[in-house]
Amino acid sequence: MPVAILSDQNELAFFRDTHCRCPRGRHDELVVGDHEARSCSDTLPDDLEVALVEHGFRHVDLPRPQLVVHVRSLGRWAGEHRRPGTVVDKREKSSDPIAFLSHLTTWKVVAMKKALSFLETTIGKKVVMALSGLVLFGFVIAHMLGNLQVLMGPEVFNAYAIGMHSLPAPIFWGGRAVILIAFVLHVTMALQLVTRTAAARPVPYTKKKNERTTYAALTMKMSGLTLLFFVLYHLAHFTFPGVAMGAYEHLGYTQVYSNFVNGFSIPWVTALYVAAMISLGFHLYHGSFSLFQTLGLVHPKRNHIIKGAAQIVALTVTTGNIILPLSVTFGLVS
Repeated sequence: MPVAILSDQNELAFFRDTHCRCPRGRHDELVVGDHEARSCSDTLPDDLEVALVEHGFRHVDLPRPQLVVHVRSLGRWAGEHRRPGTVVDKREKSSDPIAFLSHLTTWKVVAMKKALSFLETTIGKKVVMALSGLVLFGFVIAHMLGNLQVLMGPEVFNAYAIGMHSLPAPIFWGGRAVILIAFVLHVTMALQLVTRTAAARPVPYTKKKNERTTYAALTMKMSGLTLLFFVLYHLAHFTFPGVAMGAYEHLGYTQVYSNFVNGFSIPWVTALYVAAMISLGFHLYHGSFSLFQTLGLVHPKRNHIIKGAAQIVALTVTTGNIILPLSVTFGLVS
């Protein structure tokens, strides 16, 4: 039977009986089977009963009571008025005009629908991109600090690698799964945002002015694309046994010191890593400040502090990672 549902997200203010008014700018929704009729009037008709009858709403077929988790207000049901919060048994039938419900689903489904709806918005995608970027930023810092132990000699560096692989499986593989999910989300959201921006302006600007834009912001797309391909190369270079990129044999995680020295003994590989780390620095600088913007944490009085901190972090990570391949080039690690 047809059911009239007032969407929970509208948060309409109900009055007694069958009269209600809609807050300015919000939507009320009538659902009849697969047909949806939406309006955005400031008020619903004064005589709601007449309006519902005109739309053909005569009966209500409710789901089982436990699925009705929140009822904002009900009109006449089985000859009596129900107060908000009342759970109606579907076995009760009424020939009176329809009872008006907030929603007919569980809170989990409502939360999921709201989350998915939020993810479809531009700000939702930016939030996901910011949070996933924060996870990746933490990984980059930890990865750099771990790799800098190569300067302490083969025993320390090999012990570090063996210790990492000796972690309990849930921690080791769980951590990798979190990083992988964050990476996929970050790349996916970036591609979707770029695509959405391009679709919004199919014809490019005749002349663009970038006086107030940093070089890191202008090259954000290029640095992101560069890092995407670099990550794939880096995994093949050092992580996957048997797929080493260069004229050396991958010796496994128990001999990471030898893998490190052999891998960076090739000049073009070192040059590639240095270029990629410079690109990472620009990406981190703009990305760090954008994270604060997306989460609404920027303010004119403290923006210079945030930008300064972003510059320091980006410079520190870039320098720390560039030291690694150059340590082999200049004989500090051999």
